[in-house]
Amino acid sequence: MHNIIKYEFKGQIKNIIGMFVILSFVNLVILYYSKVLTIQGSAALTFVTGFAAFIAVLIAGIQTFTRDLYDDTGYLLYQTPTKGIYIVGGKIIFSVIQVIFLTLISFLFMLPYILKADNLPYPTFSSIVYMGIVCVFMYSFLLLSIYFSAAVSKLIAKSKKWGTLSGFLIFIIFWTLFGKIGDFLGNIFNYSINFNIFILKNAYMSFTAPSISLNIAYMVFEIVVFVLLLMGVSYIIEQKIDL
Repeated sequence: MHNIIKYEFKGQIKNIIGMFVILSFVNLVILYYSKVLTIQGSAALTFVTGFAAFIAVLIAGIQTFTRDLYDDTGYLLYQTPTKGIYIVGGKIIFSVIQVIFLTLISFLFMLPYILKADNLPYPTFSSIVYMGIVCVFMYSFLLLSIYFSAAVSKLIAKSKKWGTLSGFLIFIIFWTLFGKIGDFLGNIFNYSINFNIFILKNAYMSFTAPSISLNIAYMVFEIVVFVLLLMGVSYIIEQKIDL
């Protein structure tokens, strides 16, 4: 898996540097004009910039996987002794590392606006850890579901054009079924865990934001589906795809 991460890094190093430069430049421009803009406006622009970078990383992660499925680069990758689960896991981990890196950069540029804000509720340490784990898992789940759709479409349609179309349809069908089954299980086993995200305490007031409720059955269902998707994609690219 370490070699796969190195392979991804070498293939995307120029894109990573370019994204870092663009993200930093745009945020510096926003910071420079923050005297003209309101704090809320500057923070909103910084958030939008970070979100755009997130979308770019997601698209890059999808493109590298589909490229290796349909182009010559896949022959060198998938014909190696490396197991499919390490290939898929390495690609997901590398994409997650990119997201974390860009999130930290966006947070650093957002920090001046946070410090200037009055009576802003700050998250607890446990909520930061919890939300971090949830966000990483959900991003990995989304990326893995796209990988699954692309891998299955490769079996159905050999050409990249029809593979993209069938992959999109498979993705829609998957998330439709996943949502309906998840809601069904959540309604039957209605047990949840509550987390307090934001707490505000100062000399004048004390405030706790409404907690976030996480359905246990839905969470377990997500984890099971994630494992099945990982095994399924790994099996397809290792045993079924003819490059």
